[in-house]
Amino acid sequence: STAGGRADGFALLFPMNSLFEAFVGQSLKRALAPRRVRLQDRRHHALAAADGPLFALKPDFVIEAPHGSVVLDAKWKWLAPREPRREKLGVAESDIYQMLAYAQAYNAKRLILIYPWNREIDSSAGVCRRWFANGVSRRLDIATVNVGDPDGVKETLRKIVSDSSLG
Repeated sequence: STAGGRADGFALLFPMNSLFEAFVGQSLKRALAPRRVRLQDRRHHALAAADGPLFALKPDFVIEAPHGSVVLDAKWKWLAPREPRREKLGVAESDIYQMLAYAQAYNAKRLILIYPWNREIDSSAGVCRRWFANGVSRRLDIATVNVGDPDGVKETLRKIVSDSSLG
């Protein structure tokens, strides 16, 4: 039932995570053309076993670069800069582990988690946190795009991914 109480109601639900991924993916392809951006890449697995690969990996976006790939994943989640550990922004541990698995399989020197921008974030859309994986030279950026400004998303994405690691 989509209604509570005595009145009938109508609900229209959208899979926002899927819509956000598709929006960011198409915007990224347009922003970085002619550079190749792979969407929902499935070339690698987390593990190898005697009878074949196990646990397919499927990052949202992969940008091929001469010195290692750049892997991006879109998350339709609310960043919370006011949580007790402000520097974490409310980023889920599981999302970090997922990105580190992608980094290993794709030989990625740079990882980017992309979230929708909200007013609670101190900065404007773009990279709002920069972290480095312990023990290796891998950078993980937390970035946002303002879906309320669709015309500005391509430029924001260009700024987010512009880096010497793209070669």
